Amino acid sequence: MTLVHAVYVGGMRTMNKTTYKRYDIGDICVHCGKNTAYGHPDMLFVDRIPADADLFDDDNPIGVKEGFMCRECQYVDEDDFFHEDNISD
Repeated sequence: MTLVHAVYVGGMRTMNKTTYKRYDIGDICVHCGKNTAYGHPDMLFVDRIPADADLFDDDNPIGVKEGFMCRECQYVDEDDFFHEDNISD
């Protein structure tokens, strides 16, 4: 995966190209690490969706892990989503 992003150096805009490694973690949730495989007792296979997440080392991105997201990580609490801090006028 190649990421191209703009960087401002001395008032000039330059483009940097960064290549990240992709890590396929299979049936594991990319956020919580739970098993979403078919036949697992947690039954997270039914509601899983393909997903990816960035890997960081000391706040520096080093790659992307690819796998699935379980239903519990997909859930958004309405109270948090509709909190007054998240609503713009």
